[in-house]
Amino acid sequence: MLLLRIRRLCILRLTEEKNRLWEDHTMARVLALDDESTILVVLSALLKADGHEVVTLAGGNEAVEAIETQEFDLLISDVRMDPIDGFQFLKLAKKVHPEMPVIMITAYYSLEKAKEMTRMGAFACLKKPFDLPQLQDVVGRAVNKTESK
Repeated sequence: MLLLRIRRLCILRLTEEKNRLWEDHTMARVLALDDESTILVVLSALLKADGHEVVTLAGGNEAVEAIETQEFDLLISDVRMDPIDGFQFLKLAKKVHPEMPVIMITAYYSLEKAKEMTRMGAFACLKKPFDLPQLQDVVGRAVNKTESK
């Protein structure tokens, strides 16, 4: 009987701890833009596993409309896309949602491009293929920066 009570108490405490951790968890609404569907699948799975709501788009006018008409806590965008590239999405995002952090990802990384994107307001610029823990860290810092304002 005593063991059963202890077991119930342990389960109750674990449940309370899980609920407390979940309440403390920062959940963000993220817009991910990339013309490579595999990258969008990876981003979506990783961010959803971390508790974020994710909207994925291949770019274009649909992405412009989403940025202009919806609220997001974070934008993750590829740089090289057609017909609208990541630099244009960065400019638009900073115009419409100046406080929203933007993480740029590119297979054509250079220090000069990274500096230019930072000057334009990007929170970070990551090279593809990106390291998943690094991406999670950058996303966490970007979301926390937004919430602290």
